[in-house]
Amino acid sequence: VVFDPDSATIRLVANGRTLARQGGVENFWRAPTGIDEGTHADCNAGVWRAAGLDRLRRTVLAADWSPVGESEALFRTVTDLCAADREVGIRSQMEFRLSADGLLRIAHAVHVAEGLPDIPRIGQTWTLDGSLQRLSWFGRGPHENYADRKGSALVGLYESTVDAQHFDYILPVECGGKEDVRWVALRDAHGDGILFASPALFHF
Repeated sequence: VVFDPDSATIRLVANGRTLARQGGVENFWRAPTGIDEGTHADCNAGVWRAAGLDRLRRTVLAADWSPVGESEALFRTVTDLCAADREVGIRSQMEFRLSADGLLRIAHAVHVAEGLPDIPRIGQTWTLDGSLQRLSWFGRGPHENYADRKGSALVGLYESTVDAQHFDYILPVECGGKEDVRWVALRDAHGDGILFASPALFHF
């Protein structure tokens, strides 16, 4: 695990091979759906854009690390995300706790300034190696599902590929979403890769 204090991000390397080029990047935006866009100025997307949530700039306020005993290391980051033309934004604090067995625990606290609307998303972006095409997850599937339409997607163990998650919507938006996920793994043809898990249900 390579910690970059300048960008307050991490990189994951295994046996000399980079599996994640950049991880732990805050993600508070998503492509608006047709419902978000609506037909009036105070629709979700209009309110989000007016608050600058579609053009957040990330500023690193603090990034440090310290050993924890003889077998762990703790990385801490504090960042602000705010639009250039706005005075208030979002404060993000993360802790990455790395243990000797290769397990990386991440705690992420988010403070949204008063006056901002509901945030489109509270999550993280991980830029992974393109060879990690084999996808498996324990959650809702096998088809695309979201919080407001998931009744037909049963919880189970599923396997697919990254490319198969794409759907060519007429208006380009996100696709391949999965709800109520316990863990998701991405592997290459040899079975090497990364597994993300959480004690709380999450969406990927």
